[in-house]
Amino acid sequence: MRLSQHRPIPHVALALAVTITAMMLALAWGAGVSHAEPFANQFYDDVNLNECVTPDCYWEGQITGANNTALGFVAGISNTSGSENVAVGTRALEANSTGSGNVASGAEALYANTFGVENTASGLQALYANTTGKWNVADGAGALAATTTGTENVATGFAAGGGTSGARNVANGAFDLQDDTTGSENLATGFDAMQLNVSGEQNVAAGSGALNLNTTGSHNVAIGAGTLDNAKVSSDNVAIGQSAGALIRGSNNIDISNSGASSDEGTIRIGTEVNGENCTGNNPFSLVACAQTRAFMAGIYGVPLAGSVCSVGVNQEGQLGCAATGTTGATGATGEKGTTGPTGAEGEVGAPGAKGVTGEAGATGPTGSTGATGPAGSGIVGGGTGGAIGFSGFHMSLYAQATATPMIQAGMLRNLAVHFTANVSKKTVLVVDKNGASTAITCTVPAKTNTCSDNTHTVAFAASDTVLVHATYFGFNSGTNPSWSATYP
Repeated sequence: MRLSQHRPIPHVALALAVTITAMMLALAWGAGVSHAEPFANQFYDDVNLNECVTPDCYWEGQITGANNTALGFVAGISNTSGSENVAVGTRALEANSTGSGNVASGAEALYANTFGVENTASGLQALYANTTGKWNVADGAGALAATTTGTENVATGFAAGGGTSGARNVANGAFDLQDDTTGSENLATGFDAMQLNVSGEQNVAAGSGALNLNTTGSHNVAIGAGTLDNAKVSSDNVAIGQSAGALIRGSNNIDISNSGASSDEGTIRIGTEVNGENCTGNNPFSLVACAQTRAFMAGIYGVPLAGSVCSVGVNQEGQLGCAATGTTGATGATGEKGTTGPTGAEGEVGAPGAKGVTGEAGATGPTGSTGATGPAGSGIVGGGTGGAIGFSGFHMSLYAQATATPMIQAGMLRNLAVHFTANVSKKTVLVVDKNGASTAITCTVPAKTNTCSDNTHTVAFAASDTVLVHATYFGFNSGTNPSWSATYP
């Protein structure tokens, strides 16, 4: 969806103010608001901490999720099992049924979301079309409005970040990446940067109008206002400076403070000659001034060259190349023989000779005394549990046990290691318990990872002491099949 241009408003501040107002109204209305017509369903709360302050709130008998807040006409009206959602504004999160962890602030923000989780939308129609996309942040009217299944996108500014399924894009400026549909891993900052991009990937555009007309080109770097402005399908270009590479239509070019030429392919241009064809004095389409009159480069003078070399020349446009050389002259006459020079210094010592034949083996010596018995070896203990871990926390003990289990011998527990087969979505803290009390052995699995360890702390166990590993986190956690192991005894 494409919105008309107008000045963006500070949606983050607006979202915060409206959210605080919503909570205050919820508390106030909960104490004494009338449930009379015409809006008989204008307030709802339950033991699962769901709060609805809106005309036509139909959560009673419908919602099974927890910790949801809705304020505004039909805001969050379709929610059933979604949890930890905040909907502030007319029709915000209207279609959401099972999505959790979403924040929608503004009329029709996250309007079409059904299963998407942990999205943040602030502003009129921000993330409007999102259905199952997750981990997106949209701040600004119409920001990421066309995204449906895209994930991990960040868009700040009016109509920033279009997208339907693109992922990991960052758009920071009005109309940045507005037409993007499937392009991923792009960074656009500045008014109209990469506005027309459709499927180009891994581009960097910093500056007003940078890479503005690009549609499918990838791996471009454009830094400066108007850089690579005409590169529509070009790839692997680098342009630095105002309007650098603005005339480029080819690929594999490097332009620094030079507009380039439309026919360039695999060309490097640094600076602009006073008499050059690609500057404002000689080209009406160029915005780069004819400024450079001298060039300096370190690491050349006095450095000998190996292999084939040529004499380097430069033309009036600043292009470097091998200058033409004349034909080789005839060989001159041989000079007279010089006097014999003095005897040279003594040469270096030669290399050692070949190794001689190995002699016969000597007699076997007497058997030595038996050495002391070494320390006892160490083993591994551990356990785990199968499947998803769900909400709030879980327990693991030895083998597949989920309750505290006694040790069969005394020893020292150390080198704790924890593993999940699927990344956790929430920070997960795991602690080893001894006889029902927490010990110093602990480790933390960061969100979006699946392992942690503690190789510092140790705890002594007697043969009858019980061991249990408990995990804590907040809300739903996507990790699966957790297991633990440690060195023992």
